[in-house]
Amino acid sequence: MAARALVGDAPDVAEADRRLQVGQDQLALVQAAWAGLAVEGPESVEQAAHSVHLGLHSMHTTLLAWRDSSAAPDRNVNFVERHAVEVTTVSERLGGFTSAARTALDDTDLLPSRPD
Repeated sequence: MAARALVGDAPDVAEADRRLQVGQDQLALVQAAWAGLAVEGPESVEQAAHSVHLGLHSMHTTLLAWRDSSAAPDRNVNFVERHAVEVTTVSERLGGFTSAARTALDDTDLLPSRPD
């Protein structure tokens, strides 16, 4: 949504700022979830989650840079392209995380249960 606010002849920087703050708040939640996985989760899931976190952080940084140069005469073509690549990268990383988590859960289902 922040990117949408920045597109066009008259970027809505105030709306982009609001959306970027929401993104920052959500990024903090992702980081906390990743930290939990780093302590308790299987390494494969933790690494996949860390990869998603890094991708989201990179995307947020790109959006901040795009916002800061919103009056550029070239309409920030480089940031638009970079953001598009990052969206794809994060999508792929989310798929990797989902796959790693599913595999870890499936492997857990195969473990024999312990008698109480």
